Amino acid sequence: MPFDCELIREGLAAQPVNTVSSLAFIVAAVVAWRRHLPGALALVLVGVGSVLFHAAPSPVSSFVHDAGLVLVIAAAGSAMWAKRTRLPIWSLAVLATGIGVWAVSRTGGAWCSPTAVLQGHAVWHLLAALGLAGVLLADK
Repeated sequence: MPFDCELIREGLAAQPVNTVSSLAFIVAAVVAWRRHLPGALALVLVGVGSVLFHAAPSPVSSFVHDAGLVLVIAAAGSAMWAKRTRLPIWSLAVLATGIGVWAVSRTGGAWCSPTAVLQGHAVWHLLAALGLAGVLLADK
């Protein structure tokens, strides 16, 4: 049974496409860390949790993934609130596009094809990582 559309497989990663695309969060975290941005560590948690969740789904990997998202939003939000910084329009557009792709590519969605090489959820990972990096960059 697929979740996040991609078919669950036997082997090293239950969902190989979604597992590999989760590395985008770690790349974004490295960029954020090198710029000393708040939320970089939380973005690592999102990436690690997402890699673990799509490779070997469990309640623990799901928690790490979700906790990282909450921490990224909290870190970016509190830093922007303190400085009265606005979110960059481009990062909001990227996140909104990602949410749209995520919505139509979920299991049972119009763009869901469980055996496809290109997975909508993987596109969501790439767009979310880019958009969240933009949100963190707004603090600088």
